[in-house]
Amino acid sequence: MPRPISLFDLDHTLLTENSSYQFGLFRYHLKDISRISLVYAVGCYGLHKAGLLSMHNLHHRIFQALLLGAAFNAIEEKAERFVREHLSKMLYRPAFQRLQEAQSRGHHTVILSSSPDFLITPIARYFQVDEWAATPYHIDSQNRFSAVGPVLCGEGKKNYLERLLQQDHFAREEVFAYSDSHLDLPLLQAAGHPVAVNPDRRLRLISQHQGWEII
Repeated sequence: MPRPISLFDLDHTLLTENSSYQFGLFRYHLKDISRISLVYAVGCYGLHKAGLLSMHNLHHRIFQALLLGAAFNAIEEKAERFVREHLSKMLYRPAFQRLQEAQSRGHHTVILSSSPDFLITPIARYFQVDEWAATPYHIDSQNRFSAVGPVLCGEGKKNYLERLLQQDHFAREEVFAYSDSHLDLPLLQAAGHPVAVNPDRRLRLISQHQGWEII
């Protein structure tokens, strides 16, 4: 019998907040980044939410402002501290409960996020999921951040699911996918059980039309 899969987006799905934005605030309060850099990053995020800046460009602009040349080990340590001190206060309980239920029922649990991999790794450990994927942030030979890899968006998440389904112990009809954003429509449409979590306006309309569950 195929093992069920439960795939979760992170920001505004398992969490009520944007994890990257909150981590930026955390670094600012630690005096690790300047106020000017923080305001610039917030402005870029606002442009993205308004549909004026692509996810790809958002990552690259914020990377240039906040991470390029920074020591990986220092940022990794701060990310782990951020998760320890703040993540429990950011949980969206209905989605978190679904994750816990899936784990108790033996589902293969996955987090797929467009956020940076250095931040998603300790978050995924916190949630104790089976695997996770995120946008890779590359480091150079001196262990400093050097470049942004391919941003993991809706189509990339769908491709990740398709690779899982190539394994003979998984089946599409036993796939549960959770997201808040219409950007993840490719993933939701590829799942046997799509679930909209606090959906944006476009995803809510689509979910209502398709009869998808909304939590």
